[in-house]
Amino acid sequence: MKNLQLCILFVVGLFLQNAIAQKPPMGIYLTQADYLNHKLSYVTQEGNIRLNNMFKSSNIVVNDAGTKKVLMKKEIFGYRSENTDYRFFNNQAYKIVDGKDFYIYTHPILVPDQKGLKSVTAYYFSPKVTDTIEALTKGNVEAAYAQNTKFRYMVEGQFRSDDDLAAYDSVIKSFKIKYLYAESTK
Repeated sequence: MKNLQLCILFVVGLFLQNAIAQKPPMGIYLTQADYLNHKLSYVTQEGNIRLNNMFKSSNIVVNDAGTKKVLMKKEIFGYRSENTDYRFFNNQAYKIVDGKDFYIYTHPILVPDQKGLKSVTAYYFSPKVTDTIEALTKGNVEAAYAQNTKFRYMVEGQFRSDDDLAAYDSVIKSFKIKYLYAESTK
């Protein structure tokens, strides 16, 4: 009976060790080149990097082998956490949700609600990974792609409001605006 209990504990221990080992690592992208090459610095498990995302803090703290390092957000590109990439811009972390052709980001914002404030997902974009992140609006898209007349006309004709720009087509697994952009460059 004691051998059976030990065997069960051993199997449970292996299972737990495997489950912990499979947790995706967290790390910092020091530059946009690191991000594009999927090269993480300070690779660690959650908890060893403090992002300080409240109140637009200007730094993050990394616990690297027992030594605390303070990095300025404006001097690093972003980070990866739970298999998701984020880019820092103006001391805030923007989730990178699509990087094909141009970049689409999300970021939570607070908006008035009947009972106070509620958090909603706002959409942003940048033509290149190094460009300024701007709100995903018809005006901003048309200004960013002023030279691509076909795309501007497609955006103008296809989307009635700024909120429509974040529409996702689950059949083709793409944002509709991304599909239009690809069509405009053919």
